[in-house]
Amino acid sequence: MKLPLLLALPALVAGCASVPPAPLVANPLAAGNSSFTRTYVPATGGYVSRRPVEPSDWRSMNERVAPGGTAR
Repeated sequence: MKLPLLLALPALVAGCASVPPAPLVANPLAAGNSSFTRTYVPATGGYVSRRPVEPSDWRSMNERVAPGGTAR
């Protein structure tokens, strides 16, 4: 008998809660609102093909990215 009452008590108390206040600003998704613009962005918009290549000489790669131009 006590268990159903304990389970029903939160539902009864929640029913007495106050209504949330209305929003103070206009709906940003409204059709006449000029501050909200929709733009189409494709899912593959920034795609760059990365095909496998042959490995290059590691010494020349290191020299190319080393500070000062050469590693020596």
